[in-house]
Amino acid sequence: MTKSQSTHPLLKLPHNFRNEEKEFARLGLNTWEEVVRLTSNEINDLTQTSQCSYLNLRRLICLGLLICKMNISQKESSLLIHSGLASVKAIATSTPQEIIKRTGRLERMLSIRRTPIISLGKASSLIKKAIAIEK
Repeated sequence: MTKSQSTHPLLKLPHNFRNEEKEFARLGLNTWEEVVRLTSNEINDLTQTSQCSYLNLRRLICLGLLICKMNISQKESSLLIHSGLASVKAIATSTPQEIIKRTGRLERMLSIRRTPIISLGKASSLIKKAIAIEK
């Protein structure tokens, strides 16, 4: 677990990741690139020596992979994952309308009354990035 220069800083995590956030701070993990580079052995060590949950660590790594590979924000990545689009491949094989429908449904379920995080233009852009990454 080494430090690196990054454009993807690890921002405040939701409350359900408080144990993982505390351990990341203790280990000096400040970027999503550092989180994504955690090995299976390091994840196992964290779950055995702290209150970190294996499932939460895997979720955070998935979140980090989208953030790093697609160069998107933590909010966008979280929204996509919770909408059922948890991988670059899933995004690449979607249509802009499917992405808008899925993310919009989740935002409505959460009663978020603001401009949607992902617009039609943003969805198209995400798909183009995902397709380029998948090639």
